[in-house]
Amino acid sequence: MRKIKPRVAISLDGFIADTRGGVDWLHRFHAKGPREDYGMTEFFRSIDTVLMGRHTHDFALSHGVKDYPGMENFVFTRTKPPGKRDGVEYISGDPAELIAALRAMGDDAPRSESRETPTKKRRKYR
Repeated sequence: MRKIKPRVAISLDGFIADTRGGVDWLHRFHAKGPREDYGMTEFFRSIDTVLMGRHTHDFALSHGVKDYPGMENFVFTRTKPPGKRDGVEYISGDPAELIAALRAMGDDAPRSESRETPTKKRRKYR
């Protein structure tokens, strides 16, 4: 069974964004001295699939990040048409169902563009 490793930037009061949807509070950690990695390089080396919501993806796009290269990229959305475009698979299904399908693929599943992904197997995610 594949492991699921969540990564969320969250403030002590339990929020990801401020009341205006901004994440400026994250930049305070980089205001002084050299930029610290906080273990993110190691974390990204340990994963092969990224799941995010449309707002997070829109934020990434606004900062020049269209996808995570070398990984499967899934974006949950109710406003963009489903399908794979520009290295990202847009889906509107239940995140729990996709996670269950990913887990069922197992740790030893080959990690490549050619492998059968959960959305190729089970079209109900679209």
